[in-house]
Amino acid sequence: MRSSAHLQESRIRRVVLMLDADDAGPRSRLKFAEKLSAIGIESRTVDLPAKDASEFVVNGGTLEAVQRLIEPQRRGDGETAETRAAGSVPLPDGTLQIVLDNREYRVRGLTGVGLEKLKINLRLNVGNLFHLDTLDLYQARARANFAQIAAKHCRVNESVINADLLSLIETLEAERLSMRKTSTNEAESTAAMTEAEKGGDSFPGKTKSCGANSGGLPAVRSGGRNARRC
Repeated sequence: MRSSAHLQESRIRRVVLMLDADDAGPRSRLKFAEKLSAIGIESRTVDLPAKDASEFVVNGGTLEAVQRLIEPQRRGDGETAETRAAGSVPLPDGTLQIVLDNREYRVRGLTGVGLEKLKINLRLNVGNLFHLDTLDLYQARARANFAQIAAKHCRVNESVINADLLSLIETLEAERLSMRKTSTNEAESTAAMTEAEKGGDSFPGKTKSCGANSGGLPAVRSGGRNARRC
């Protein structure tokens, strides 16, 4: 597949196949699906209501009709599987939970530093089955190893897990950016408090001495021996 390198460089995660409805169609779908799976891209097939694309257009097929065919299946709450996959939920034990359909990923060890790596402890739960490992998601070989072993342990298609891992990269990059912003804001807040403390009384309970006022006038005594007005 000549365009496989381009698909990987563009970080494509899912592909929709729309092939001819002849005898060669099913064989081609399987061939393309295997090649896409080998480079970590999930694929699915959509059947046109015609023999091929040319007949579909001649019969009045429109772009809107194609978009309706390939649109992800919506859930009862109006969200799509792709929309659901975007967020992460922090759990009380400090892990991040990310749910993709029936697959639950739990992430530990994510930090806001070291942008050249995305090394985490990752657990995949599918029902009562699970796989746990530590890996750098930026490393293609590490992702492939995780997907291969997890697919066997959790009985999930390897290409699906490969696509999940690419989705996790985007989600965790956004989470890490949020962590960096929070850290920066806290540092700025601490610095501002320190500056404010410099202008206050560092030794509470003691009388602050004063000399001449800003206009050059002498201090005025009032009341007791130690009372002075500044």
